[in-house]
Amino acid sequence: MISLSGAKPSQLIQKIQQHESAPQTLSALYSPDEIEQLKQWAVASYENSDHTQQKLLKKNGKPLGNMAHPQGEVKEAIEKLLRAKLKDKLEEPYGLAFTFHRNYFPYGTHTDSGYDPDEYIYKQGIIPLEVDPDGAEVYTVIFQQKAYHSVSYPGKVETIASLKPEELEHIHGLDNNNDLSDEELSRYFQGPSDRERFKGFEIALPFRWQKGNMALWDRAHLHCSSDFSNHSINGKMGLMWISWRI
Repeated sequence: MISLSGAKPSQLIQKIQQHESAPQTLSALYSPDEIEQLKQWAVASYENSDHTQQKLLKKNGKPLGNMAHPQGEVKEAIEKLLRAKLKDKLEEPYGLAFTFHRNYFPYGTHTDSGYDPDEYIYKQGIIPLEVDPDGAEVYTVIFQQKAYHSVSYPGKVETIASLKPEELEHIHGLDNNNDLSDEELSRYFQGPSDRERFKGFEIALPFRWQKGNMALWDRAHLHCSSDFSNHSINGKMGLMWISWRI
């Protein structure tokens, strides 16, 4: 089942679409010193238990990962840095929120379009800070398909097959004629066995997690993490941010 919580009216969707653009990788946007400073701010944020939130996998209780919400002077410093880097990338005025994410398992296919039906969603991004093991290939896979509310797309084929047309119609661009190639399935996921899981999707940008780079895309895009287990990934940490038009 796909929840329709936060579904936005067509008039607002049309306004949002006026500010959309293709996903992109902004290479070497952050210097090594800036990445190190962000990592130090992440450590400071995680050390304060009042600012952290752990997510658990429901089935086995293992931690999916945890988030840290910067506060006070650290929050102000991060926002100042982000806005400076986004100065010629985003149109003012916009609101900004950000969180450190540390993940031990890959996130499934979803959007960060928000639960507020009146939110004028804008852009979002990821700044990679750590990959374990260092230098390993891990990606955030951003799809062409979009949804203008917060969607968690099923990962099980049998659940996908049970979705109703009125649920699927809220995912813009989903087309059963789309098939990921064997190369894409093997590089980013668990191989051809994942074909039916991603039936109807098309990759817009496979953003590789490399220090100094940042991904930038519209909040309506469905996206997910690449596979961990088959690619010997232990975890990753980054700064995730979202924005909205004011």
